[in-house]
Amino acid sequence: MAVAKVFYRTLKDESKPEAQSIVAVTLFKLFLCGVINDDELFETTLLTYFNPKVNKNPALKQCLAFCIPTYSFSHENHQELIASIVYDTIERLYKDWDDIVSLNHSLEIKQPVTANFIIESLLYWTDPYNRALASEEEMESSSLHLDVGIQLMRLLKKYDYQNKTHKAQYKPIIRSLTKLTFTSKANIEKLRKFRECFDDDELCQGDLDEVLNSDLICKNSFLKCHTYIQECLAEAEDRERERLEKEAELVSQRSVKQEETQEQNKEDQQEKEDKKERINEEHQ
Repeated sequence: MAVAKVFYRTLKDESKPEAQSIVAVTLFKLFLCGVINDDELFETTLLTYFNPKVNKNPALKQCLAFCIPTYSFSHENHQELIASIVYDTIERLYKDWDDIVSLNHSLEIKQPVTANFIIESLLYWTDPYNRALASEEEMESSSLHLDVGIQLMRLLKKYDYQNKTHKAQYKPIIRSLTKLTFTSKANIEKLRKFRECFDDDELCQGDLDEVLNSDLICKNSFLKCHTYIQECLAEAEDRERERLEKEAELVSQRSVKQEETQEQNKEDQQEKEDKKERINEEHQ
């Protein structure tokens, strides 16, 4: 979309701070109205927000700090959009991590951009319990944080335990696992998929045990989340089994009733034929 490209270029043009702020406000109005639905463009707003350079433009920072959560909490589809780009957003930020750390120092930012801040923000925006007007049932059945959790586990497969830069990145991910909000009422297939992630031999490039043994907080977080997802899956599977048994019972009852109806119809038909035959005999 040509308009989206204009917004994209302007948002990244740091030489025009006022234009950046105006574009950001306009962009989120269009996002909220559903006029623009562009995943890459929305991801750009997140990358802009997490870039330490945004501190040089207070108006833009204030706009993004207000508009991103406002957009997120206004509709389930908006949270789903953010949840769908968690992996790409974190990966792109981590690729430029040395630059982010350098900018934190050179700009003397009071609240520097950290891996913890990035992940906690993404979890906050995608938390179904933060969504406006969501019912208890909708929150309990949401699978948003399962989608996020699966993406976080995918990211863990990329990190090398021996790499110092990677340590600053994978630890916040592991520690964030206990902050994922989901219940046994979420989509059972996604519960299974997230559960399977914990048994992946490629987590931390095969060095998961070393990672967990070297950091008690990471270990506790990983094991706690692992236990919780197993409990949720067990409850979900019990409920699914009960549902299938009830469905099977209903099908059986319908089948018996259908057979009884068919038998009754046969008897009724036979009775009619017998009656007709008697009448014919009487007339003869």
